[in-house]
Amino acid sequence: MGVTANDQGIYVCRATNALGQAETNAQVEVIVRNNVVTESEHEASMAQISYLESDKPGQHVQEEQAVRQPPNFSKPLRDVEVMEGQNVHLEARLLPTGDSTMKLEWTMDGRPLKTGHKFRPAYDFDYVALDLLQVYPEESGLYKCVARNAYGQAETSARVKVAGKPQVRSSSPDLYFHKLHSVLHSSLHLHFFNVFPTHGFSPCPLSRPLFPPRL
Repeated sequence: MGVTANDQGIYVCRATNALGQAETNAQVEVIVRNNVVTESEHEASMAQISYLESDKPGQHVQEEQAVRQPPNFSKPLRDVEVMEGQNVHLEARLLPTGDSTMKLEWTMDGRPLKTGHKFRPAYDFDYVALDLLQVYPEESGLYKCVARNAYGQAETSARVKVAGKPQVRSSSPDLYFHKLHSVLHSSLHLHFFNVFPTHGFSPCPLSRPLFPPRL
């Protein structure tokens, strides 16, 4: 541990028990040495550090001018067409960067988009994106991103089209029974026509019984 001039003085150690006490002391004196090097041994390095730490003329002015401008989408959103159940990724680029007043708003067909697990927006530096997870046909529409700051606003939009999965169609039960009824009715009509001819009546059948073909 390093000591200073404030640490010098008389230090006393006292020991005490039930039968009495005893003490001892010592004088501590601190010798102050002036060993701080005030002059740099590397003048060139010090000069470079001083230059980097100094304010460059016009530097802060340029930074302020870069931020003092309305939003501008240097890369707009693009239309996307996917199948049902797939993910959708919308991406754009926005200027200026480093604007603390910049605010983004996403809408779908003019309605504010509720972000969460399914709809995930992102905004970092000039990167603007929106991810839609496992979309359905009813989520097709016009997706728009509106950027606002203290100097104006800008917007970009893209149309998302979600195609439904093809469905396998089977015959309707009503249509099946209708066909069965038509076949049975036709077969029975022919059967009774042969058994009971229109010209006269015969107690004996003219042909053997026939069952309709299996469907």
